[in-house]
Amino acid sequence: AMAEHVATVALNGHALPQLPLLVGPISGLLPLRRRRRSLRSALALAALLAAVVLAFCGTASLSSMAWQVLPGFGSAGLAARAASRRRCSASASVSACRAAALEAAAASPAQVADAATAAVDKAWEAEATRCWSLGADGQIPGLIAEMWPAGREYDWKARRYIVSPFLSKLAAQAAAADRPWRRQPGERAAREIPGGMKTDADFTEGYRSGWEAQGIQDSAMSLSYLGQACEPGRSSTMLDLGCGDGSMARSLIQSPAVGRVFAIDCVRKELEAARELAEKQGLVPEDGLFFVRADAQALPFRDGQVDGIWCGACLHVVEDPAAVLRGLLAALRPGGGRLVATTPAESFGAKQLEAMAKEAGFSEVTIKVPRHGVFALQAMRA
Repeated sequence: AMAEHVATVALNGHALPQLPLLVGPISGLLPLRRRRRSLRSALALAALLAAVVLAFCGTASLSSMAWQVLPGFGSAGLAARAASRRRCSASASVSACRAAALEAAAASPAQVADAATAAVDKAWEAEATRCWSLGADGQIPGLIAEMWPAGREYDWKARRYIVSPFLSKLAAQAAAADRPWRRQPGERAAREIPGGMKTDADFTEGYRSGWEAQGIQDSAMSLSYLGQACEPGRSSTMLDLGCGDGSMARSLIQSPAVGRVFAIDCVRKELEAARELAEKQGLVPEDGLFFVRADAQALPFRDGQVDGIWCGACLHVVEDPAAVLRGLLAALRPGGGRLVATTPAESFGAKQLEAMAKEAGFSEVTIKVPRHGVFALQAMRA
């Protein structure tokens, strides 16, 4: 059992320094005179198993392909995954693995940029072109798109809009001064996988590596449900609404079944910080990851362009949750587009949340309780 868990740890991008944390409790159950012999045997078995796994997949490719262990993505993009696995050697980076997946899906950087621009509403095409069209160097600039209605800003702490030409002017100046995406030179350093990429085994075994258990649990459940919106043979479009540090967006884009992820927030500082984390992780705009400052009550997307939406801890900080749900429904693809929205239980009752979703037009509405004090709305567009 210990060796099996060590393999799980290795598959999630972690090496053997954590091994003593697993061996200690197990060896403590054995009589003193048997501990040393059993400890040596367990260490040898675990090391052998981990070595086989590492030799087969490669250290870097293990972390970059950890999304494969999540349910919901198994049926979509199998050919792309197989091609990506073959191309990801022990020295490959996340970008190299993702590039192999894009190659398998026949998606060039120009196609990635065009698909992203085509998803936004006509009123925002010029901004999408400015931020995401290929530059002279053949790369997507990766600017943070400013798709916020002019003349007002939002105070999410007070949950109300503010009419302020001054603040709008500052926002426009910040957008104009935005920098392009910083690409990591050469091979990036080893990284930790975002919380959404961890498996249920990490939670149930009590394994921790700097993430809160609640983030692991919410993300694993949501990725499983959203994965069912992915259709074989086509790349899916996902939204991370109220993205914060962008951990869910980074998790989603690591699946070849997902072609585009739009990480959306109302605070530019949050988006800048999320982009920096994506840069450090080795992701690039050509992977299909785009950052947008937009209003949750006025999404800048054409109707029916999105396959899945993650709305994590966002509904309780908007001015009109019902209006947000109606906008999310409009953005989703008819016939299977899916939504996951988490919210603190003290903000909405389960029946209230379910009623709001049904009134907005969602079907197959269910309320989950991934952990104490949190409701998770799961619904789809018929």
